[in-house]
Amino acid sequence: PVEITSIVYVGVRPTYTVVMSAPHNWVGNGILTANSFNRAHAYGYAIIAYWCAWPKVKRPLAFTAAILSTVDADRVPDFIEEARQRGFTPLGPDINASEQRFAVVQDVPGGASAVRYGITDIKGVGSSAFDALAAARPYISFDDFIERRGTKCNSADIDKLVRIGAFD
Repeated sequence: PVEITSIVYVGVRPTYTVVMSAPHNWVGNGILTANSFNRAHAYGYAIIAYWCAWPKVKRPLAFTAAILSTVDADRVPDFIEEARQRGFTPLGPDINASEQRFAVVQDVPGGASAVRYGITDIKGVGSSAFDALAAARPYISFDDFIERRGTKCNSADIDKLVRIGAFD
């Protein structure tokens, strides 16, 4: 016989703990569960690990740029530290050179490649502000930037860009 031993609410959906008298496969919530679930789950994680490991080893800069563009903002410092340990230093944002998201930059002084911080990866700076900034590039000075920045880049965006060093 099958009996439910506990019900735990996780978010909106309840999660059930089920005890079965004999091992067997059954379908629950549209997926095959019980004995076969563990192997399939492990296989799926192995495939994802392989898909992530290959570019991390073969294309480390592109992998780092992709990871930094997709992780939560609170995890970015961990991946920047990992990039430093792997031998390359991510470049800070630059009002004239940064892309919208993290990007690989070729021919950095010193003859290497690096990952540059994206403008919209700065917390609080949106894509509409980036589009306005990128349309008026290049900027010769801060005064030139203030004159030609467009209306989509407000004073809060400018404050964030100044604080993070995008005009240095």
